[in-house]
Amino acid sequence: MELGERLVGRADVKAAVVAALEDARSGAGHLLLIGGEAGIGKSAVLSYLADAARDDCRVLRGFCLAGSGVPPYWPWIQVLRATGVAAGHLGEAGRLFDTTSGAIDTNGALAAADARFRVHDAIGRVLTTLTADRPVVVMLDDLHWADEQSLVVLPFLTQAIAADRVLIVGAYRDTEAPPALLGLTGSARHFQLTGLTLTEVQAMVRAMPGTTPPTDLTQKVWRRSAGNPFFVRELTRLIQAQGNDRLPGHLPAGIIETVRRRLARLPSDSARLLDWAAVAGRDIEVTLLVHAGAASDEPTGFGLLVPARRAGIVTTDDPPRFTHDLFRDAVLDAMPQPAAETRNLAIARALQARSGTGDAARIAAHLLAAGPSAREGAVEFSVRAARDASARLGHDDACAPCRCSTTATRGGSSCCWNWPPRTIGTARSRRPAPATDKRRRWPTPSGTLPRWPVPRSDCRCWGTGRRPPSMTSCNCSVRPTIGWVWTRPTAPCTPWSSPA
Repeated sequence: MELGERLVGRADVKAAVVAALEDARSGAGHLLLIGGEAGIGKSAVLSYLADAARDDCRVLRGFCLAGSGVPPYWPWIQVLRATGVAAGHLGEAGRLFDTTSGAIDTNGALAAADARFRVHDAIGRVLTTLTADRPVVVMLDDLHWADEQSLVVLPFLTQAIAADRVLIVGAYRDTEAPPALLGLTGSARHFQLTGLTLTEVQAMVRAMPGTTPPTDLTQKVWRRSAGNPFFVRELTRLIQAQGNDRLPGHLPAGIIETVRRRLARLPSDSARLLDWAAVAGRDIEVTLLVHAGAASDEPTGFGLLVPARRAGIVTTDDPPRFTHDLFRDAVLDAMPQPAAETRNLAIARALQARSGTGDAARIAAHLLAAGPSAREGAVEFSVRAARDASARLGHDDACAPCRCSTTATRGGSSCCWNWPPRTIGTARSRRPAPATDKRRRWPTPSGTLPRWPVPRSDCRCWGTGRRPPSMTSCNCSVRPTIGWVWTRPTAPCTPWSSPA
């Protein structure tokens, strides 16, 4: 593929990307952030950059995924894997591949912060070491879905690579970006993608296969889509499929209706397989879908994907995936709740059969989505996912599985924690907690054995290692892998070590 073939127009963006790459080649490493709405062309810019860097740079890719079934540091785990360096030679960064290494004898947040710093420093050392033979380009897509720890690495690396031949490029949806990501735009090179011009849309439509719509209709497409390349492409394909020179009567929010109409043209068996695939995730794992009961065998499963590939709904990559999140979103939005719960449960069981407890976060996410019948299993795997997250030093992320499981099993609570069923207490404690403690008095719900509590859904204190002046006024208590935490956000806190 020729350089930039997939990126139409955007001369200013191309110039900025090439300039950033040249600076990195000369030893001025930096962070480049690309923002914009869904379908605006961020991935096309990354592809353009990859083409430009392919001849003389080492290109390392990572992407982020939405949902609670994603481990901490996931994009950086992918980047480290792409380096080809064995985990044993990654220094402290190798900890991200070994969940058992999290069971270390540390106390409080200071030790956790020190361990995280060493991991971040090791990631930087790996990248700078690779520049000995050629420049390094790190490309991170869908950063708006990144976990907090993955984002914290970025400002650290920005300083670490300033004098090295490293370029880090991140793409994100500005409408979904968390404050931590938006805060990075002030210290990084940053540009915002907007809609294509009319001239660029006309060039894009002419390059598409099939009959080119008349000029006046292309202008209407441009106006209706606001120049969003994905919307332009989908509207044009719909016009071609209709076989007339008229713009569709209406454009539903987010072009979802257009996506659904394309899905409706698929054979029923193919559409059914995509229903299962949408529940399983953006990547389509045919083997997993077969074990879940979506297809009789792998050849049949791959055969059912052929019409979806021809329609441009599924990529030709290995493994295949939805070409855009909007396709998957449209499938999930149209799916009845009972069907979604049944498929989530089947996929969770298939994951358990395949990996045991090795994919706890993903299993927990599917069990939580499977409804009341899977609550007990959801709690069990949420706790395991929290432990795995703590083992990777993602203590903030470890809170999320417990919050999800307690919300699903108990709902809200007026006290500063939720009391889950015995499963959580047994899994999280080494001894029962008394109903009354010298440091803190907490309620014991009827019919539930006293256990160490887990945080309420609005808890934000995991891993802080702080406490208020008076223990009688503390607001929250959790027990992470590395020690206890007590805190009250509205009170001045002082460092506090783990209780006996």
